[in-house]
Amino acid sequence: MNTFNPVVEKLRESGIQPTHQRIIILDYIMKQEGHPTADEINRVLQKESPALSKATVYNTLKLFTQKGLIHMIATNQDENRYEIADHPHGHFICSKCSHIYDIELKPDSVLSDDLSGFTVEDTQLLIKGICPKCSPDNK
Repeated sequence: MNTFNPVVEKLRESGIQPTHQRIIILDYIMKQEGHPTADEINRVLQKESPALSKATVYNTLKLFTQKGLIHMIATNQDENRYEIADHPHGHFICSKCSHIYDIELKPDSVLSDDLSGFTVEDTQLLIKGICPKCSPDNK
């Protein structure tokens, strides 16, 4: 029986050998609505796959980032966070509650004329501030 598995296909399309560990890690990230840390991914997945090591999770996340399957978000608050790289967008992180919000962007909206002659391969926008839920105006 040969069934289509979108996770396996995504790995193969990126030139990554689909091992059990890689499949469950990518599947987990694809199903997340948030932005999990490597430790969160490891903690959750070790429950279903106890042999999964922290080093494997970190190395797999590094590989997925290099291949463009996922984005790493460096929040400067705690650990890096990860998400599936499915469309260009930025992030807003609340300095009070630490919630990360996705912000829709047009791909060229953050580029500068100063980059004339450069080849842009990726853009990341991280805005920090206070979200409406934590704003003193809403208290």
